[in-house]
Amino acid sequence: MDGSFPGSDQHDAHVHAAAVARGADYVLSCDRGLQEAAAEDVELPYEVYAPDEFFLLIDECSPIHVREATLRQTLYWLKKSGKASMAEHLEKAGCPQFAQRVRQYQTRLSLPKDLP
Repeated sequence: MDGSFPGSDQHDAHVHAAAVARGADYVLSCDRGLQEAAAEDVELPYEVYAPDEFFLLIDECSPIHVREATLRQTLYWLKKSGKASMAEHLEKAGCPQFAQRVRQYQTRLSLPKDLP
């Protein structure tokens, strides 16, 4: 690590170094120090998003892809286990707002009648 991380939490320097080395445009992180560094208008060569924020952004930019992925995953989990509780898992993973979007998409699905 070259000491170029401008944030106050030096434990985040390894994430910064990896992002810079790979030329990342975005970093997904739940780490408060990294998010605070980005929020303080510290000059970073990438944007920092919490996962929930990022998935909401994806849904805003391309909702058709999120709807299609929701359909595929719903069908997969219904066939595999008879239950497609993706929204619950997203909430547990710290993505409550995106979970609500997925839940809304699931309520609008037209599913085949031959599912278990």
